[in-house]
Amino acid sequence: MYVVTETDSTKTTSFYEMFKMYFIAAFGATAGYMAMMVLLSLWCAAFAIPGYYLLKGNNEGSSKLTEDMNGWQYFGIVLMAIGFLPFVAYFFQAMMYSAGSEAGSALYNSVMD
Repeated sequence: MYVVTETDSTKTTSFYEMFKMYFIAAFGATAGYMAMMVLLSLWCAAFAIPGYYLLKGNNEGSSKLTEDMNGWQYFGIVLMAIGFLPFVAYFFQAMMYSAGSEAGSALYNSVMD
């Protein structure tokens, strides 16, 4: 089976070659996505783990982590916030989805009354 790939009818590609081309494209896209997620995981680990270590390690006595904090603990919280920054978009998406759902429900209820 042959498929014409260009306007010139003399240039044809076999079905196997076309399948191979699409397979390589899909594999490349999947590998790119996986590489991006690995880098995202490394970003989170590089900032959140030391931040938690600073927060937990500088805690005085048996007090709660957020009571009677010193400068290193505040710095640890800042590091944790930087580490979790890539996930802030998902927080806002969830918040806007629920706000839109509530607004739509309230609008529907006010129209139906």
